[in-house]
Amino acid sequence: MRMGKSGKPAMPAVGYKSSKPLRGLHPSGLAEVMVSSPRDIEGVNPSKQAVRIASSVGRRKREQIIARAKEFGIRVLNPEVKKRGAEGTEETSG
Repeated sequence: MRMGKSGKPAMPAVGYKSSKPLRGLHPSGLAEVMVSSPRDIEGVNPSKQAVRIASSVGRRKREQIIARAKEFGIRVLNPEVKKRGAEGTEETSG
């Protein structure tokens, strides 16, 4: 890799860095804010920030956070609710 031979992955170089104002932003251009309760949404600026729900948040509180974000017009980056194993595989093959 160091020699730059073909067939090997590219090594990081100066040209890989993004510009300073864009560094650390979500691809949508919004800054991410980690949220773990519905109260955390109140300080979020919808024009500059988007919400990412913490992975430790359960289904009931996640739904409350999503409803609260809709009220304020805030974008939620991970809105999907994870299905439980038994509920998601109700089909039987055979």
